[in-house]
Formats: sequence, C-alpha cells, structure tokens
Amino acid sequence: MSSSTNFNPNTPEEYAKLATIYSKQKKWELAIENYRQAIALKPNFSWYYYHLAQVLHQQENWDEAINFYYGAIELNHNFSWSHYNLGDALSKLQRWEDAVNAYQNAIKIDRGFPWSYYNLGNALIELKKWDEAIYNYIYVVKLQPGSPGIYTKLGDAIEQKYHSNIDAAIQDYHQAIQHRGQYPIYDKLLEFSQDNPNLFVEIANNLVKADKNNGAIIFYKIALEINQDDLDIYHKLQEVLDKKHQLSQEILELRRKIELNPNSKSYYNLGIALTRQQKWEEAVVAYRQAIEINPDLSWWFYYNIWEAFAREDKLLEILTFFQKFQKYNPDSCWS
Repeated sequence: MSSSTNFNPNTPEEYAKLATIYSKQKKWELAIENYRQAIALKPNFSWYYYHLAQVLHQQENWDEAINFYYGAIELNHNFSWSHYNLGDALSKLQRWEDAVNAYQNAIKIDRGFPWSYYNLGNALIELKKWDEAIYNYIYVVKLQPGSPGIYTKLGDAIEQKYHSNIDAAIQDYHQAIQHRGQYPIYDKLLEFSQDNPNLFVEIANNLVKADKNNGAIIFYKIALEINQDDLDIYHKLQEVLDKKHQLSQEILELRRKIELNPNSKSYYNLGIALTRQQKWEEAVVAYRQAIEINPDLSWWFYYNIWEAFAREDKLLEILTFFQKFQKYNPDSCWS
C-alpha cells in the first residue's frame, strides 16, 4: 500500500485514521485505498462505508458512492446524512424516484434540516409532482425563510402547476377548505398558517421581490381568505395586479410594434416581457424569431434566452439551428 506516513497500519481503526488524513489532503485514491482496507477488516461498521462514499462523492464517482451509501444505511439506517448524500448522488444520475425516497428518509430522521426539503422539492419537480414540490418549498420557507433562490423555485413550481390560471389555484384552496382530509398537501399548508398566520403574506411579499407575480397573487388571495378585513393585504394584492396589467399592456404594445415592423430587437423585448409573465413557450417563439431575423448577433451572451429554451427543452433545437447557420455562413461570429 502506498503511504507517506512513518507507520504501517494493522487495524481497521488505523486504516480509517490514515484515510481521514489523506481525505483532508485531498489525496482521494489513497483515502479510498485505506477505507477499503478498513472495511475489509471490519465489514459491519457503517462509518467506514459512509466516509468511503463521501470520498467517492468528491470524485464524482456516483455509482460507486451510491453503493457505499446504501451499505452504510443497511448497517445504520438512522444516520440522516447517509440518506441526504445518497439523494444528492442519485440526483446527479437523474434517478429521481430513488432520490425522492432518499430525501424522504433523511427527513424522517431529521425534520429540521431545510435542504432535505429543498432538494426533495427539486426532485419532485423533475417528476412533475407539483403539489408535493410546492409543499416542500413552503416547508423550506417555514424553516429558513432566507434560503437562496427558494421563492424563485416556489414561484416556478406554482406556474408549472397552474400555467397562469390563478382562479384554478384559488379553487383548489376552496376545495381543500370544504373537504378537509381529501387534499393532504393543502391540509398541511393550512396547518402552517395556523402556526404562523402571516406566513402566506410573507410568502407573497417575497414572491413579488422574486418577480413571481402569479404566485404572489395566489398567496395574497389565500391570505385574504384567512384575514378578510386586512386592508394592507388588499393594497398589496392590488399593486401586484396593477403591475401584471401594466406588463400585459407592454406585451400588447410590443406585438403591435412587431406587426408594423418585425425586427430582432422587438421580438427579443417581447421574449423578455413574456418570461416575466412566466409564459415560457411564447417567450421561446419570440426569441426564436429574434434569432432567425438576426442570427449573426452574439446571442450566447443573453442568459435569459438560453434559460427559456432550456425550460422548454428546446436547447438542442436552437443549437442545431446555429450549427446549420454556421455551416452555410463560415464568416459569421459563430464560426
């Protein structure tokens, strides 16, 4: 065995100690070698499996890391970090169902760690389980309101579920109130509001800051169902509705300009306005028109365009377009 130390390990504890030293030095192969030796000598000790999995995780050796996380869990099911990190490795391989199960197991052991809910929500989004994702994102807000990007995640999940149909969201809420027990996700949200009566207003306020106006309108309206005499909520709701109306008017004006003079700048501005309304499919059409009119512009600098194409699974389509353009226009900026 390769070693830069002055002693030769003989016991599993010594191999593990040496592996830990190598891990801190980021000498991953030597760390792996020593953890394997420790496991060979003491195969029923979960800690060695977990730490070997962690080193393999560092190397992005997902398959083998997953195997050793499972080994650690089999020997000790009650260590939440094994489940949490297993979920992360499974997510890297897009094994979403398995990742959901791993994060749920982590939560059963430690209900106070917000990132388990956060990443569970992400995995549920991939499975298009919008209600459950929304619930988990709101639980993150409940535990740690300042979690990075959480209101953007929540607003996107709401938009994916309702596609700007705010009335449908409010109707779901009414159904949940009238038929308690039939809508478990909404039942849990109602329990949240009992713990913190201002929760839905706080969520709506932060959705406004994240420019997720449809989600904000939904939560303001739900908050008004709970506090019907609160004039401050009415004022905040009206402000968002006015903002949304102004954006709708802006979109109409841009469409009129395009009818009179279709050009790449107008289509690009229309795409921006549509993304602000979370109308991703229409935004992609507008961006595509802008690109087709002026494909030689340095479009790769415009992050919002690529985000829209990615959301609609259209990245390959637009990249193919640029490849063809490059082929027939060798002097372009894409060549």
